[in-house]
Amino acid sequence: MATKTTLADIEPREMVPGYSARFIHTEHTTHAYWEIDPHKPLPEHSHPHEQTVNVLAGTIE
Repeated sequence: MATKTTLADIEPREMVPGYSARFIHTEHTTHAYWEIDPHKPLPEHSHPHEQTVNVLAGTIE
């Protein structure tokens, strides 16, 4: 039977200063819900796979 979880049930993890995320992992994908402090630069980085970003509030430049 499937388990129902809300984002509030998932403890956020601070990945780098000012960037915290809640992760939902499935067999083939990971969904990440980020909370970003205003005016925090993201260190340059890359991923070996495709990334999709959905902004729920605010803006990203």
